Amino acid sequence: MNTPYYITNWCGVPAAHIRHEDGTLATERLQEMVEAGLTFLGLDDCGVQTNREMLSVCHELGVKAILFEHRATAAVYDAPNREALLHAMVNDYRDCPALHSYHIIDEPTSTQFAAIAEVVRILRRLDPDRESYVNLFPNYASSAQLGNDTYAEHVEQYLDTVQPPILSYDHYHFMQEKAHTELVLTNERENAILHDAYRQVNRPGFFDNLEIVRTACQARGIPFMLIVLVTEHGPYRNLTEAEIRYEVY
Repeated sequence: MNTPYYITNWCGVPAAHIRHEDGTLATERLQEMVEAGLTFLGLDDCGVQTNREMLSVCHELGVKAILFEHRATAAVYDAPNREALLHAMVNDYRDCPALHSYHIIDEPTSTQFAAIAEVVRILRRLDPDRESYVNLFPNYASSAQLGNDTYAEHVEQYLDTVQPPILSYDHYHFMQEKAHTELVLTNERENAILHDAYRQVNRPGFFDNLEIVRTACQARGIPFMLIVLVTEHGPYRNLTEAEIRYEVY
């Protein structure tokens, strides 16, 4: 790729929207993702046949893809069938040149690290040309979620146990609170400004998180990837252009 950075997406095109009413693949959806500036497409699991068609389109568009395939995640939880699940999955996509990575699991607790490490080892043996991708919790996750007393300990244990090719985590710090209703101004414009001001809440810890991950990765000579907020959802607000530029910076 021409860019030194992968610019990717977390949620891909949903299965309900990846085909037209006549059953043909909605290739324009993937084209739109590339035209939006993405250089590395995240593909939701839409079934083997559709997944293979999407990967073929990615190859035609000149981009690599990470596939969110359900069997990779199932293998973390199903030790007796782990090898068979991963072997079948790899056989289904071995000949897809656009496939870069298999998504394994999102935000695991430390008790899952050993199982994840085994999945990664099996995939390295079965498909050494592809990477295994795991996304970690941010530093505002609770110790109960992490399974560790501290976030730094969580990151170190993950890296030592799984030995991944890259460390990925997400951190969403632009929060959205309920509108302030205690004070109502008579001027409509001033009232709107007041309410918007109270909705701007920035969760702390963004740079602390970045430093912990950077230090751990630098010590091991591996890259890291940060998933930042772009789309308004849940408690997270719709960003201004300045806030998006802040995250890019």
